[in-house]
Amino acid sequence: MTSASRFTATCVAVAAFGYSVLHNFVLQPLTWRIHPDVLGACAGLVVFASIVAVPVVAYLWLTRRLRPRPATFTLSTVPQRPAFVVPESPAYRGVWAIALMVMAGNLIPAERVPNSDHVRLSTLSGFVPVLVLSAVLLAVAALAFLWLPTVSILLTPTGVTVRYLVGARNICWQDLFPGGPPSTARWTMPLRYHNPIGRAKDLDVLLLLFHVDREFLATAIRHYAERPEHRPDIGTSTELERLRIGFQRWRHPARAAQT
Repeated sequence: MTSASRFTATCVAVAAFGYSVLHNFVLQPLTWRIHPDVLGACAGLVVFASIVAVPVVAYLWLTRRLRPRPATFTLSTVPQRPAFVVPESPAYRGVWAIALMVMAGNLIPAERVPNSDHVRLSTLSGFVPVLVLSAVLLAVAALAFLWLPTVSILLTPTGVTVRYLVGARNICWQDLFPGGPPSTARWTMPLRYHNPIGRAKDLDVLLLLFHVDREFLATAIRHYAERPEHRPDIGTSTELERLRIGFQRWRHPARAAQT
C-alpha cells in the first residue's frame, strides 16, 4: 500500500466507526418511527447494510480500485536491484480495516429507552467500560493493520520473491517447474518449484493481495521460467514495454493483427 492509500483508508475507517455509532444511536431509532412496521423494518435493513457498504464503496472509489487491475508492473526504485514490482492492492487491507472499525463502533453498548423511540448508552453496571475498552482496542488494531509493512512480489533477473508482512520467500527461475503457474488461477496462484533437496513444493500466492492482472502475472512468470535469455533484462523499462505489448498481442490476437 502507498502512503496515500493508507491515509485514505485511515480516514474512511474512522468515518466508518463514527457512522456505525451514529446508526446505533440516531439512525436506527428513526426507522422505528416509520409505519407500517414492515416498511420500517425494510428501511432499517437498508440503513444497517449501508454501515459497511457505503464506507467500502467510498474507499474503493477514492483509491480507484473499482477499475480493472492493470496488466503491467512497476519498476524497482532501487538502482542496484533491478526488478519488476507487483504492488500490494490497497483494497484487501483497506476493506478489512473498515470492517473492523464498523465492528468496533457496534461494540459501543446502546439500549432503547423504555416506552420511547430513543436510544441511550447502556445502563448495565460494569458493562459499558468493558465494551468501550474492547471497541478502542479493536479500533487501534484496525488502524495498526493498515500501517503494517507492505507485501509485494518481485520479479528479478535471478527469480521470484514474495514479500509478506513478516519474512519473504525466494524462488530461483531454474527451480520453477515449466508450464506453470496456470493463467486460470482466481484466488491463489500456485508456484511449483524444487526445494534445495530436490523435492517438489508449492507456494500459494494469494492474488487478492496484489494490484495486477492475474493472467498477466502468471504469463510473465511462466515466460521467464521458460525463456532464460530474457531474464537479464528484467527490471528495465524496455523489457517491461516488450512484455506488456507481447501480452496484449497474445490476449487480443485479432486486434494486434489489425494494427
